[in-house]
Amino acid sequence: MGVFKQQGIKVRKNIVNLRIAKKKEILIILLCIAGIIISVWKGYYSGHAERLDKLLKINIWYLLQPALFGILFAHIHILISREVNNIAGLQIAMGSWLVPLSCCILLYAVFTGIDLLPSAEQNNDSEVSVRWFDKTFYLARLILYPVIWLFLLAKLFFKNKIRQPLQRYSAVSLIIVVVSFHLFCHDWFSGAEPGWHSTLFEWYMLSAMLAVGSAMFILLGLFKEKSDGPFFNELQLTDWAKYLFAFSLLWGYMWYFQYMIIWQTAYQNETIFYTKRLVSMPYMQYVVFILCFFIPLLFLLSRKMKTNLAILKFTSFSVLIGHWLELYYIFNIRLIPADWYNLLFDVLLPVCILVLSISIMKKHFNRILMKKSVILVTLGLFMVIASCTNREKTGKIYYPDMFYSSYQPVMAIEKYIIDSMKTDFPLPGSIAAHYILHRYPKDNEGRTAAGLYYTYSGSVSQDDMKTGKELYEIYCSMCHGSKGDGKGYLYVTGKYATPPRSLLTERVQDVPAGEIYHVIVRGFNLMQALGGEIPVDDRWKIVLYIKSLPDSLR
Repeated sequence: MGVFKQQGIKVRKNIVNLRIAKKKEILIILLCIAGIIISVWKGYYSGHAERLDKLLKINIWYLLQPALFGILFAHIHILISREVNNIAGLQIAMGSWLVPLSCCILLYAVFTGIDLLPSAEQNNDSEVSVRWFDKTFYLARLILYPVIWLFLLAKLFFKNKIRQPLQRYSAVSLIIVVVSFHLFCHDWFSGAEPGWHSTLFEWYMLSAMLAVGSAMFILLGLFKEKSDGPFFNELQLTDWAKYLFAFSLLWGYMWYFQYMIIWQTAYQNETIFYTKRLVSMPYMQYVVFILCFFIPLLFLLSRKMKTNLAILKFTSFSVLIGHWLELYYIFNIRLIPADWYNLLFDVLLPVCILVLSISIMKKHFNRILMKKSVILVTLGLFMVIASCTNREKTGKIYYPDMFYSSYQPVMAIEKYIIDSMKTDFPLPGSIAAHYILHRYPKDNEGRTAAGLYYTYSGSVSQDDMKTGKELYEIYCSMCHGSKGDGKGYLYVTGKYATPPRSLLTERVQDVPAGEIYHVIVRGFNLMQALGGEIPVDDRWKIVLYIKSLPDSLR
């Protein structure tokens, strides 16, 4: 009887623990939902709708990385081992996130607008570019990517036995996943800020996807051990730590090599990728590099540290956090907040979404995905939503740097001018900056009147004379010669038959300085007018240098 009593007590304790666990799970779900609502409310009602739009795009891509990683490595595992064990099962479970993410991709594309490339439509550079950036084709691609991935996922679920055809299918699936990832990366990041696109960018994001997927897989496997017992053996744990180490090194190599290409080829427009990061919150760039590259390099170098669970968890978390911040920079380069307060609200949304999805799908998601009807309903939902597209909606701008200035903070362009495409004409009577309207015409009377009106009342310094000499060499020495004797390059080489007037004669030196100033502005005989090229202060420096030519020759 005592044995049965003890067993009854254990059963009651287990029931109580299950109830407590369910209450905790419900509490976590409610808190995550509240966090999502607060983050969305903060972004929308604080005038940051564009920031919220970018944030949704960031998190869809961020959660898509481990999902595609799961499908990719599940097919690799099947291709090599010819069986589905616990490793491949967890990878397939990661790939099951594609179902809600595919819905999010299509909903985002339909309801927030389709990015277009203005140069492809307006300039008509080539027939291929026009077709590639067509609205209908763009939407068709966004539908096709999730359909392909869901088809690859469904094959993994519905094949109960590993046979030779599935192995051949897995080999083809690897190519399909990598190619579709590159194309989707190009389409998804086309509207990101700052609008630039490197030839290595898809490979750069592929290395980031492999690092994020490895870190997520290690964390899920370690957390699964708490409820289901040991998941990794020592050899498997070491191998996955090596994967994380290698993919982090690959990401760091791509980061540096991408910079070297930009630096060596002097692509000025692509340097925005780095200069923007160093202007707004510059220390964040170093934080990202430390989290994504330096910490894995430091902590996963030795074999003992690769099997240390605490170090693996810390390294995996640092990689996940670092790559989210990396995406935050790529998408939000113009919208980066000036303080850390807004950044906390931006981080709140992905954390709540990630915890909520794991909490809901932890026990029930794999069972639900086994039903073919769910896959069919999801694909049908794609078609229904796609048919409701408003073709009159212009959508977003594809590559906004081609439409909007990438140097908005430097040029201080008002936002309302950019959004409305307003052309501000100068007010009546206004003149160009640093230009004073010259009132005297190009004739003898005008030159004489200018000599009486214009006088130089400032002080003369050695720097002014030095600058005047440099300006004289640029604008005047070609005709009048470096000594002012009229033997310039044009006369000496025979390209000009008549020697220009010597500036050393008494006739030139005795005239008022205002007349020389007038000749510089309006020109004289065959001499062109230089008033539109030389600022006012520089004109007077040239005049002072011409007046000092006889003294310098002595």
